[in-house]
Amino acid sequence: MNKREGKDLTSETIKALRFPLTVGVVFIHFSLSKGLNIHGIFYGLNNPDWFFFVTNFISEVLSKLCVPSFFFISGFLFFREAYFNKDLYIQKLSTRIRSLFIPFILWNIIGAAFILCKSTIPFVSNYYPPIEIRFSFIRLFSTFFNNSNNSGLLVYPADFPPPMDICPINIPLWYVRELMIMVLLSPLTYWIIKKGGKLSIIVLALIWYTTPLLLPKAHYFPMFIQALFFFSWGAFYNIHQINFIHLFREAKYIFCILYLIIAMTDALTKGSTYSLYIHTLGLLVGIPFVFIIASYIAEYWNNKPKQILIDSCFFIYAFHSLFMNDMAKFAFKSFHNIDWNPYIWLLFYLSVPIITTGICISLYSFIRSIMPHFCRLLIGNR
Repeated sequence: MNKREGKDLTSETIKALRFPLTVGVVFIHFSLSKGLNIHGIFYGLNNPDWFFFVTNFISEVLSKLCVPSFFFISGFLFFREAYFNKDLYIQKLSTRIRSLFIPFILWNIIGAAFILCKSTIPFVSNYYPPIEIRFSFIRLFSTFFNNSNNSGLLVYPADFPPPMDICPINIPLWYVRELMIMVLLSPLTYWIIKKGGKLSIIVLALIWYTTPLLLPKAHYFPMFIQALFFFSWGAFYNIHQINFIHLFREAKYIFCILYLIIAMTDALTKGSTYSLYIHTLGLLVGIPFVFIIASYIAEYWNNKPKQILIDSCFFIYAFHSLFMNDMAKFAFKSFHNIDWNPYIWLLFYLSVPIITTGICISLYSFIRSIMPHFCRLLIGNR
């Protein structure tokens, strides 16, 4: 038993969380809450209620804590110094060009290349619509920052619904886009948190929580305010030199019991009119829950996560969505003649993200061994 305290425990907690949070993001993108969509036909919708409770609980409840947790960690680490000035801001901008902007550009190019390949390779194209290329500088910009509704370089056919989310062409990279915006706004964030203290975080929390009610048809603002609130929440603790692990642990039983009740309720009420507000409350309580659990694991479990798992996190995050759902559709069609009872569906649901993660780690290791410099570019020199 190896007890750790203070900054060391905080660092070990964050390190312990990186891989599980990344796997959680993979599970988000293979929810099956609305079935497996193959050419507009949704398979698996006749599964019993318990199946959808399990998949909702994992992909739509627990895993949805992952992105807010990453924003929280990013805000906390960004303001790790005891001060913030112009020189430090310029230095941080420089490092974020390498760690965020260059990987963001590279992975979106890779994403566009994958989509083109999937629409042109004879066998694979059976599972993917034909793509038309329309070039303009506006479309080029949209491809990287807002590829929704056929606004990017690659245009889907009229009978195939294009992505509607305000995301880059490599969809999970919306997180990196928002993180880059948070970095640009960091002087203002620092000033507001430094002057406003707890009140500034409370105000941001209220804006974030009420956004679905006040702006129900908004598409981009919910993404922005989510990033701003959780990034600022994490930043608050370093700016004011507060040990948030110790603070969360002081109310550990309240946070843990309350979150589990909210999480169960959230999974049971998916699709109801008030489900979104239960879910949002769950995210708010869930952040302390995540760090409390992870901190005790980091404190008492001597087996540290394998370094390859930590090193490959960004690669998994950026690459998984480019092939996971197509792999799942191919696997389903290949074994479509077997009896797909709920237990087979559950095994399928759990296996696809795990296999996807394994493929990503293997490919990362291979690229790192033969092209180490390029691999470092892909993961932002992490």
